[in-house]
Amino acid sequence: MSNRNVEENRDNSDDFTAYKELRRFQINIAKRWLKRANVIEDIFAKFFFCFAGFNALYFLWRKIDKLDKAPEWRHIENLL
Repeated sequence: MSNRNVEENRDNSDDFTAYKELRRFQINIAKRWLKRANVIEDIFAKFFFCFAGFNALYFLWRKIDKLDKAPEWRHIENLL
């Protein structure tokens, strides 16, 4: 790993700890949506609940990644 990558990872880890409360909140939301998805039979509702849980985590990652004003494709590229 290059020095630049190490520095970028250090910066991201600092951001990760800075969002501790938001992380807890968004992860809790995602878990609750997943729990609902696991007990429902309706396939559309199951998809909707899973998507809502993913969206909670996606929102969290956008905040940590500090790309609020970047185009959508940039968020997805960084997430992957």
